[in-house]
Amino acid sequence: MTVPIEYVDELDPFLSMQLPEGWVRALAKHPLQAIDGEPNEIDRMFARDLSPGLPEEPISTKMLFVYLDGYDPSVDRLVDNERKITVGYFDSADLHEMASEYEEYRDIEPDQLNDCYVVESEFDEGTAISADEVEEWLTRVMPLVEDEMDAWRQLWVVLSDIDGLGKAGIGNLLDEYGTVEAVSDATEDELVEIAYVTEELAPAVLRACNQWDGTVPEAAGDRAARTADDPLTVDDSQLRPFSHLFN
Repeated sequence: MTVPIEYVDELDPFLSMQLPEGWVRALAKHPLQAIDGEPNEIDRMFARDLSPGLPEEPISTKMLFVYLDGYDPSVDRLVDNERKITVGYFDSADLHEMASEYEEYRDIEPDQLNDCYVVESEFDEGTAISADEVEEWLTRVMPLVEDEMDAWRQLWVVLSDIDGLGKAGIGNLLDEYGTVEAVSDATEDELVEIAYVTEELAPAVLRACNQWDGTVPEAAGDRAARTADDPLTVDDSQLRPFSHLFN
């Protein structure tokens, strides 16, 4: 495995982690490399060296884990935040600055303002002192991501051919019921309570769910996850940092 950019030693344990199928990992480029002009404080948030000069090469303090299984860029356009997990390493100077400047970090207890990892996903967030704690957290959160994204993929495969339902309607069904099986157990009267599911569409939704044979075709994300270099290098300040995997 060839690491494409420099990174802080504290991220090293996550480069050797065995990832579940469908996941990719990426070292995030130093955000100061992606801006023009003088960086502001939030630009410096993941900086290892807070001196006025920029390093000649990016020094990554942040790693992304992304679940690409089932991802279809023609449908989802961007990689949903629900697919992403972030592990960032902060030294105590960074944390003190963040706790004073940014509201989302003000609940960090003073005795936690030491060098530590900040872990974030749509399902959970927090801080960890050791790499072992981060790995335990990843082991717990990754299956949550997989379950949510697999359920979305299945519902999309089953319901996307129903004219008028659309991505919003399918998303609302996912939020309310969670799985194809749960939707199939609903009544038409219950389904029409869901936004974008009309009286005309409810029978088609039930019919499609009851006829589904469990088959899910391969998506572009499946292939991208299998062929992606490990680890990737991405600029996550860009709108679609993983778009090169689908060219």
